[in-house]
Amino acid sequence: MNPDPLFTSLTLCTIRNIFERRFGLSELDASTAASYLLSGSMILYPICGMIVDRVKRGSIVLQLMTIASVLTLLCFFWTTLPPDQTHTPWPAIVCFGTALGFAPRKSAQSLLLSQALIHV
Repeated sequence: MNPDPLFTSLTLCTIRNIFERRFGLSELDASTAASYLLSGSMILYPICGMIVDRVKRGSIVLQLMTIASVLTLLCFFWTTLPPDQTHTPWPAIVCFGTALGFAPRKSAQSLLLSQALIHV
């Protein structure tokens, strides 16, 4: 049995609770926001695969991972700001969902999600 779906669903529930309490969102809005974190993978996996196949350089993978790291850093920066200054989790959701889309495997995604919980 693959444990990734279990950890991903537990992590998303925890992120939903963080969004709900930190930003004062309703349960429906917080659940919707947390569910968008995984949508980056559906869109970016095929795009990243096409980019890597067309460029045919080994360094493109490092460049994509660097972009993902910078986006994750921006997400962490946004979530460390006080909620009365940010008012919304959406910039962090977009950055982290995009960075999660560059992760090479589902286990890497679970690791990124768990690291996000540690830093939030």
